[in-house]
Amino acid sequence: MISKKLEAAINAQINKEIYSAYFYLSMSAYCTSKDLDGFANFFTVQNQEETFHAMKLYNFLLV
Repeated sequence: MISKKLEAAINAQINKEIYSAYFYLSMSAYCTSKDLDGFANFFTVQNQEETFHAMKLYNFLLV
């Protein structure tokens, strides 16, 4: 079992990862609206990466 301090730090990092994921998703949507498909794809991939990071931390806390 991890300490409450470490749990709080991991939860804070999860929050940052999810914030970044939404930010990348919004940039992807903007680029799509401007017909910048290559940039939109890049930001979509970044969104997926940040979501993956958040879920790894989330799953770590559950075990």
